[in-house]
Amino acid sequence: MEQTTIDQIEKLLSLSETDILINIGREVDSGIYAFPPTPKELIDKANSWWNYSKKTIIKEICFSEKVCEAIRSEDKIVLYAAILDVLSGIISGVSPVTASALVIKKGIEKLCESYWR
Repeated sequence: MEQTTIDQIEKLLSLSETDILINIGREVDSGIYAFPPTPKELIDKANSWWNYSKKTIIKEICFSEKVCEAIRSEDKIVLYAAILDVLSGIISGVSPVTASALVIKKGIEKLCESYWR
């Protein structure tokens, strides 16, 4: 498996949420078509995956001590690595590398708000 470097992480984190969703849509979509899916179709596929997976993802990251420590460090790369570590063991069909970037783009404080009150 290819090792993810800090430069690759920073590049991924610099993408917009829309671009990350398109990447996830490509990962979810494994069909062979006469015409490739449009960006909107890829975003819809990614949103379907997110809606199916988010409850498990959010619960696992919000209760992870490693993620909480990473948030306190205020280092985005450390936070990304902690989320990646958690997601590597719980998701399939989408790269945890990309899914971790989506979690950061969506805002971990917002995602965990109901768990941390």
